[in-house]
Amino acid sequence: MKRVLIIEPDTRSRNRTQGALESLPCDVQGFEGPADAIRAMMEEMPSLVITRGNEPSEEDLHLLRIARAGHRPVPVLVLADNGNRHGAISYMDAGAYDYVANPSDPNELRATVDEILRLASADEEPGHIAMSEGDHASESQIVGRSPEMIEIFKMIGRVAKSDAAVLIQGESGTGKELVARTIHETSRRAEKPFLAVNCAAIPDTLLESELFGHEKGAFTGATYSRKGKFELSHGGTIFLDEIGDMSLPTQAKILRVLQEHTFERVGGEQTLASDTRIIAATNKSLVKCIEDHQFRVDLFYRLKVVSIFLPALRKRPGDLTLLIDHFVRKYRQQAKVPIRGISQRAQAMLEVQEWTGNVRELENTIQTAVVLNRTGSLECEDFPFLRAAPNAPSFDSGEGSLDRLRDEARKAARVLLMQAGDSTDCAVYRQCVDVMESALVEMALERFEGNQVRASKALGISRNTLRSKMGADVDRGSAAS
Repeated sequence: MKRVLIIEPDTRSRNRTQGALESLPCDVQGFEGPADAIRAMMEEMPSLVITRGNEPSEEDLHLLRIARAGHRPVPVLVLADNGNRHGAISYMDAGAYDYVANPSDPNELRATVDEILRLASADEEPGHIAMSEGDHASESQIVGRSPEMIEIFKMIGRVAKSDAAVLIQGESGTGKELVARTIHETSRRAEKPFLAVNCAAIPDTLLESELFGHEKGAFTGATYSRKGKFELSHGGTIFLDEIGDMSLPTQAKILRVLQEHTFERVGGEQTLASDTRIIAATNKSLVKCIEDHQFRVDLFYRLKVVSIFLPALRKRPGDLTLLIDHFVRKYRQQAKVPIRGISQRAQAMLEVQEWTGNVRELENTIQTAVVLNRTGSLECEDFPFLRAAPNAPSFDSGEGSLDRLRDEARKAARVLLMQAGDSTDCAVYRQCVDVMESALVEMALERFEGNQVRASKALGISRNTLRSKMGADVDRGSAAS
């Protein structure tokens, strides 16, 4: 029978996870920490290890090494309480099979475990990347906790330690270069150069020289020999941005580098070796470019050994609040201005914009507002070129919103009191308080994407009080059902 180890310091959570797997044909064992689980693994290697964590500790990394060390690597499934970039990349980079952010549905967990066990029974090794000896911290600021971004972080962790070419696709401003830098900084090439070339910004007559260098006298104005980006990034990574704008002759030379790892300078005869990883990006449909005979099909398939698609900002609205907070802090520090934060009215206005320029447009907008602000708080007036949020309440004064709320509350209370009549058992007061309290808690958690700390601050209550009220909502829901 398959054997599954669960590592979870909290007894109730551990029992809950074990209970979710009861119907599967496997023997489930629970452990409080990695050390006990490692001892059990030394006696007999399991079919699967499930562990919980947001960032891998030294013990977690040791466990992942042991899981990878055997003749048949053991898949490790990581359950995270608050998925984030560093955790996803670190765990996947260290060899975890999968990283599940905010696992709450026992049915989804059971289906995931069942799939992994079926792969094991079919004698198939789940795909993951072997752990390297080094550990490089990424300085790239990719911000996001949406399911789409967590999947991208996991992909980065998987591909970082390989030398495979990567093709990053997405609209302008979605952060393609940041993803490329993060792959480089997480790879074994991190200590070597990372050089970016915007293929659309350099005239085609100069792009070949920019990439491969040239010899003295190769063309008019070539008064000295010059190394190109492929020589300068030897051992590191070259990022070819907007590769869809590259000419067909230059594409042929890139294809040769990918296939043979060699090239010549413009006007040169010496063949030079290339040990440079290529990461390319485009905001165009390369399939359409191929149909229009503007892009080589063989180069397309060489580049997309690994393909990463970055969603537009409008496709990941859950990350907007995080991004706004991040950029306000970033430019407040850079400009050294005493910005306290952003008002809720201004935040609401930012959240209804289309952001056709994606994260780059949002960042530039906030940078301008921070630099020009003189009041200490970002207000709607600091974003004069943005459209106001439709029907946005006046969060700053709150008077209009409170008046409307009182009117609606009076109407609801009147209906409840009429229904109650002379009865003393209807508990109208408690019902009204419960409904309002439940709505406040629900909306605050939704507003701050489940972040209890920020939700409790917005409500003006402690985190423990918020948790107790969340529990009360669950109890009321259970009683109602």
